[in-house]
Amino acid sequence: MVDNLKPVALFLLMLNLCMYLIIAIIGGWAVNLAIDRGFIIGTALLCCSPGTSKP
Repeated sequence: MVDNLKPVALFLLMLNLCMYLIIAIIGGWAVNLAIDRGFIIGTALLCCSPGTSKP
């Protein structure tokens, strides 16, 4: 019984590895793009920036 499930487990393991690599590549690209663009988020977070204190 266990021998019949080994190919299925191997397939799921490889699928998991491929999905992990795809997500890691996309995440790395997104972080690199954010660093290159200077983390421009928008005007909504201006109050949280250093040097701008509002009561």
